[in-house]
Amino acid sequence: MGRYILARLLLNLLVLLAVASLVFLALRLSPGGALEAASQGVQGDLEQARQAARRSLGLDRPLWEQYWDYMSGLARGELGDSFRTRSPVAQEIRERIGPSLELGLLQLAVALLVGVPLGVVTAVRRDTWPDYVLRVTAVLFLGVPSFVLAIFVLLFSARYLGWTPPITTYRDLAPLPPFDTPAPEDPWLNLQVMALPALIGGLGTAAIVMRFLRAQMLEVLRQDYVRMALAKGLPGRLVVLRHALRNALLPVLTLAGLALGTLAAGNVVLESIFLIPGLGLYAVNGVRQNDFPVVQGMTVLVASFLVFVNLLTDLAYAWLDPRVRYA
Repeated sequence: MGRYILARLLLNLLVLLAVASLVFLALRLSPGGALEAASQGVQGDLEQARQAARRSLGLDRPLWEQYWDYMSGLARGELGDSFRTRSPVAQEIRERIGPSLELGLLQLAVALLVGVPLGVVTAVRRDTWPDYVLRVTAVLFLGVPSFVLAIFVLLFSARYLGWTPPITTYRDLAPLPPFDTPAPEDPWLNLQVMALPALIGGLGTAAIVMRFLRAQMLEVLRQDYVRMALAKGLPGRLVVLRHALRNALLPVLTLAGLALGTLAAGNVVLESIFLIPGLGLYAVNGVRQNDFPVVQGMTVLVASFLVFVNLLTDLAYAWLDPRVRYA
């Protein structure tokens, strides 16, 4: 197991190095756009502003020196300063990662709490009316985009329930990092803001989890060891939960890993609709405003988070199925 973990760590470190190098080259291969963005808002001669921006970005030095400074800065957690706000990108990310992380974790919880039980039910009760109803519902949630569902839910809640989430007054959940942002604390108000986007985003993922788990459960339930356990007289619930479900969870782990990987990027559409000050909205604004340090910082952050989640998924695979670690 130790050799397996070490091999995965080395592979993931190489992936991070490759991503960081590509991000570094992206700015240097298009220096004109970066210089124009960095010199925005500067009074005086444009050419002087471009030269000042070139010096501040280090583009007037040899490429290997720029690369060394960039990688050493990443090792210290430095992501540069935003062209628009002139503030450190790392600080701005720390102020916005809490809402995105909270929303993503709530959506993942909804997806697993809803998708896993329903996947087991549809597999065990195959070709019955609960199976048909749940499968049709899952297809509907897969076919309807999240922003359309969010608009309909808001309209229904406002018209028939007389309640809408306080989307204009976001508050922090707790005074603990990374959830501690510049906003005041109010856990109850925070949960009111997060409830609908967590439910809307989580149900879409739950539909995928249910369909994947159903297909895998049907395959596992046909295996000889499951039939042997049932022939021995073991309770059907015990066989399904202890023997079949554990081996059918591998695809669900992959989906959970992909869902966790999106936490760092945030939920762009839902954050925009519900005015949640997260990383998704921050990244989109950085792209629109040609804020290269923001785009670079978000790219490295998302890549690092995906690599970390991928490592956790690999370890979970090895724990659920020992054959994986010896492959």
